[in-house]
This record gives sequence, C-alpha cells and structure tokens, in this order.
Amino acid sequence: MDTFGGIDISKYGFSSIYSGKGELKIGPIHSQAWLVLKGIHKHVHAGEGLWEWEHESLIIVKHRTDELTSKYKKRRVSGTWVRKFCEHHKKEALEINKQWKENQAAGLAAKIAEKEKLEIHAKKIADAGLSDVLKETHKNKITGYRTGAKICPVCNGDGGVKRCYKCDGTGWI
Repeated sequence: MDTFGGIDISKYGFSSIYSGKGELKIGPIHSQAWLVLKGIHKHVHAGEGLWEWEHESLIIVKHRTDELTSKYKKRRVSGTWVRKFCEHHKKEALEINKQWKENQAAGLAAKIAEKEKLEIHAKKIADAGLSDVLKETHKNKITGYRTGAKICPVCNGDGGVKRCYKCDGTGWI
C-alpha cells in the first residue's frame, strides 16, 4: 500500500517516491513521475526556548509536461489537491500499469517461445544425426588435422602462432 497523507494512492494506480533532495515524486506505478513536489516547512515556537519545523504545504517542482510545469511551477498545493489529482488521472494511470503488465507478460511469452524453438531445433539436429558431424567439425577446428587435410599455404603449417586467418591457427586446411 502506497500512502500519501494517509490516503492509499495505489488504488488510483499511483505510487510515491521520496528522493534524496527532499522531493516527492508521484506517478503511475510503472511509469515516470507525473508530479514532483517539495514540502514547505515553517519554524514555529514550541515552548520556552524551543522551536520546531512544521509542515506547511507543498509546491509543484515539476508537472506532467513542460507546458504544465511552466504554468504551475512553484504553485502551492495541499494533500487534498494531490489526492484529487490522483483521482482525476486514475483511468490513465491504471491503463499505463495494465499496459506495462501486458508488455511484461508478452516479453516473458516471447522468451519462452524462443526457448521452445531452440529446444525443438536442438532435437531436430540430434534426430538427424548432425550432432556427430558438428562434434567432428569442432574437433577438427581444435586440432586442424583430418583425413585429406593439407598444410596451410599462408602460414606454412605453423598456424601463425595461432593467428592465421586461413587455418584458424591450426596449420591445416
């Protein structure tokens, strides 16, 4: 449950994050902040020789768009205004969160489908007996020698100290 001023804003599809700069960022759960607010505090007398900081209000640091930010920046707002903002944008926020969850599910489904395709491909290779051919090819790449192999004309069989482009450093082609 994500609360702001005692109100569960997660039911509107919003979450809040306190930044290290004393700012409160409010936005859809799976999106960037739509509001960045900063608390205004005042120094109040709390008794003989005692002073305390008391929360007075919030000001808008950043709004949803640049246009709205320039229009409302430094405007004082209350907790009730923030709650009404969340209520007003509830439909959009919940839709963004729903879309995010669907995209996550689709991405997971695509990964599972890709894994299944790879497993099917590996089974087809094994069923076709190609795995032995691939093993033999790999073995030949390591040693280079096989029946009918010839000495590499580029490095004269020394493999160019394992750097010959023609024989991959095996000395055999």
